[in-house]
Amino acid sequence: MEKTPNEQLEAIKSYLKQTSRFENKSVEQIRRNMLEAVQNIPNYSNIEINKAAIGPLSGEWLIPKDLIPEHEKRAILYFHGGGFVAGTCEFYRDLCSRIAISSGIPVLTIDYRLAPEHLYPAANEDCLLAYRWLLSNGYSAHHIIFGGDSVGGSLVLMTLLSLRENGVDLPACAFLISPHTDLVHLDGEIV
Repeated sequence: MEKTPNEQLEAIKSYLKQTSRFENKSVEQIRRNMLEAVQNIPNYSNIEINKAAIGPLSGEWLIPKDLIPEHEKRAILYFHGGGFVAGTCEFYRDLCSRIAISSGIPVLTIDYRLAPEHLYPAANEDCLLAYRWLLSNGYSAHHIIFGGDSVGGSLVLMTLLSLRENGVDLPACAFLISPHTDLVHLDGEIV
């Protein structure tokens, strides 16, 4: 028997609650667990890691060692996931290294401000700051790609909308990996 849309939504909610690794964990525990996990992730030998200061933010460039010269002024600006409360450049280094190697384009990740210490729109403001920083450092909007996973995907969308609304040149394209776009955690009504 086929489930109704409301029954399907309830089944999805139940599954997500059962598979959540962060259920019943504090923000501090989540961050500590991520920090511990980073210690076990090896770096790629064909990636150069350079720290970046983007105004008040810290960031990290992941540059393929066999970078094609014409890709030097191209960038993927990657916004990490972590539920707006966790995630760091270091935690996302493995994924972003893979993206850099696969694309042949340097990837810049940023440590945007996290909740609950910093409320909305702090993270979005930081993503806008990073994009403007790239533009002010000689990168053309047509040579910048946005990427993000989970709430990082949400930040990509929020940043694109903010740029469009303010008449700022948009990046060449964007990609989202399993974006978290339902910010009411699937509690919205089915239309």
